[in-house]
Amino acid sequence: SSSLVIATAVGTLLSSCQQLPEKPKIATGKLPPWDLGEIHQTFKISSTSDSGPGSLREAISLANTSPGTDRIVFEHVGDLYRVPQTIYLESPLPSITDNLLIDGYIKDMLWKASGIVLDGQNRYGILLIAPEAKVKIKHLTLQNGQSANGGAIRNNGELVVEGSTFNSNIASENGGAIFSEGPRAIIYNSTFYENSAKNSGGAVYFANGTNQLVHTTFSWNTAEHGGAVFNKASLGLSNSILANSDIGEDCYSDGLITANIQNTIESNSGCGQPHSSQDPKLAKPGYYNGPVKSIPISTASNEFNWGDNKAAVDEYGNSLVWDQRGNGDPRYACGIADIGAFEVQPAIKMEVDTLSDQEIRGCTSAKNDCSLKGAIALTNHSSRYSRITFDKVVFDSPATLLLDDSVVVHKNLSLDASDVATVTLKSNLPSLNTENDDIQVETINIRIAK
Repeated sequence: SSSLVIATAVGTLLSSCQQLPEKPKIATGKLPPWDLGEIHQTFKISSTSDSGPGSLREAISLANTSPGTDRIVFEHVGDLYRVPQTIYLESPLPSITDNLLIDGYIKDMLWKASGIVLDGQNRYGILLIAPEAKVKIKHLTLQNGQSANGGAIRNNGELVVEGSTFNSNIASENGGAIFSEGPRAIIYNSTFYENSAKNSGGAVYFANGTNQLVHTTFSWNTAEHGGAVFNKASLGLSNSILANSDIGEDCYSDGLITANIQNTIESNSGCGQPHSSQDPKLAKPGYYNGPVKSIPISTASNEFNWGDNKAAVDEYGNSLVWDQRGNGDPRYACGIADIGAFEVQPAIKMEVDTLSDQEIRGCTSAKNDCSLKGAIALTNHSSRYSRITFDKVVFDSPATLLLDDSVVVHKNLSLDASDVATVTLKSNLPSLNTENDDIQVETINIRIAK
């Protein structure tokens, strides 16, 4: 009979001459938790015209005069929103002066290309948020906006962006897509590509306040300083990709970096040590089962299964459920989040197919992408998988795997070596290392060896 010698496993998830703008005062003190407020009225957009009844312009004006928090949604009795629709601005939209949610998600369109594009026609900025206003936008595309600061959005209040895409926006000064000088900006599950600013912050410029970037992808943006992001305020970055800037560092900061957790930043100045500085090898933007365009990573990238689950949170601190595309594409497809806005949804195969003692977390149908360390790391965080097997071809003859004692099993686990030749898992531990005595580890044809 075949035998397996084992010790346990769980890895530790672990210049230009252009003059820079003057540094504004950074907001001090801890902000209260984000609270948009209870929704009082809902305004439905039934027209893609720039103005008139049922238009976005009319809805913003009505929301400004309606006390309390309001919501704008896109609904139509016919088939208007069965395909992506574009609203072309003929003049700047009204400044948003009261708390507002603008939600571009179209009901009953799961896994279908749909959604709303707001287009500034390379003449106008798209959204202006007044001081004291709290605004959240979700599942929208903002493109071809143009302004001095903040080609798509200029934020003077508090802003949350979820599941949205910004592309081809231009600032003649700073913040190609977003210029934020209010007390707070939180951006998550979003994508920025091909935005540009003449000076700083090709995609986003944080001038003030307390700000966060979570699971956001930046690529092919341009500025003299901070091709993707420029920070003069307080900024936390987690599980995000900042790469492929045409000019300028992907991330530039002379403000405060409060966190740098599992990010890919190809080039940076002052933004902290990233998880990876290698090319993430991003695919082309497209409608991949969602209401906005997103940019996929692959199972072969350094971003696949290397996010930090604890940092994958929304504006309320709750764990994310979906990736940028929204309902239907889980954020933790393999148990551990990917880095960036896009979560790969592979066919999982929790089968060790390499003799490597490194933590290789692929575990798909691809070859040599699942080490024992990697498989245990994934099962530790997965509610779907608790059994690990061994590839019959790789382990068709006796083999030895080396493990260190940094690996801890966090949940009930089955290690099944019943269909392979003798495998020796060597460690300095006499038994499987579990988080506590309540953890049960089933071993089939396995013995412990030092």
